Amino acid sequence: RDTGWKIAAAHVMKVKRFGDERAQPASAASLKGVWRLVHVEERDAKGKATVLPVQGGLFIFADRHYSVVGSEGSGTVASFATPWTPTDADRLKRYAALTANAGSYEIDGTTMTIRPVAAKVPDFMGGWARYEVRLSGDALSLTYVKVLSRDGVPMQEYESGARFEYRLVRVE
Repeated sequence: RDTGWKIAAAHVMKVKRFGDERAQPASAASLKGVWRLVHVEERDAKGKATVLPVQGGLFIFADRHYSVVGSEGSGTVASFATPWTPTDADRLKRYAALTANAGSYEIDGTTMTIRPVAAKVPDFMGGWARYEVRLSGDALSLTYVKVLSRDGVPMQEYESGARFEYRLVRVE
């Protein structure tokens, strides 16, 4: 029973060491597969880091397309009082914690640009986001550096120097 926990802990420790490594060039071939979200971190413009608890998430990369679904938040995800029947408050709570988008991506050295065609946030569809990519074996770090809406409006926190980092481990 301990084996699964020890393997997961080893993956998290491996991913947490990313901060000490330099960004490595990636390619679509090196990212191709399924990646499990293990760590989410926000850094404000002054560099103060906040770790967000991960409730689950997968990033899937094909040759030129991707799909992301993830959930951040504290504690475990509670079931609805009546199975399959969320209240409006339940919907709002889940919506706030959920990340979901899919589309195409391209890589240039240590930079990835995604272009969502479907997203939880309508303004993101037709927009784009740029990540710094760090890859080391089965550990991947994606750090948002710029996000634009479909109308070309930047997400202000990234313009002021804030960053949002996903750390993932390959599962397939």
